[in-house]
Amino acid sequence: MRYYESIPVYLYFVLGAYIFLILLAKITREPRLWGKIVVKKTNLNPGRLFLELHSAMFPEVSFGKAQVHDNARFLLRAAKGNYMLSISRIGDRHEKIFLASLPVTIGASGILNATVEIYGQK
Repeated sequence: MRYYESIPVYLYFVLGAYIFLILLAKITREPRLWGKIVVKKTNLNPGRLFLELHSAMFPEVSFGKAQVHDNARFLLRAAKGNYMLSISRIGDRHEKIFLASLPVTIGASGILNATVEIYGQK
């Protein structure tokens, strides 16, 4: 067996790289793969909302659809670009009721991971 009388120098580099990676992991944001709906000033259930992406050039064509989960999260994928996001809900008779429309941008990841706020009347 071979014993070292002192700690090899390369172990200090390995330890330094390990600490650097731990600090880097703590500092950087965790990427989100989902978006979130925040409903304010109304008692609207986010679990009954539908989202749909439309292009400004082709407003009648849908480029992506998603239903919001009960925890107010949604997953909406589309190609990179600028879109109009229309928000609607399901009525008591299963009809689609339009609520709002707003411009959104989808980046290179192809995922809409923004937090969207909806304001309503009490």
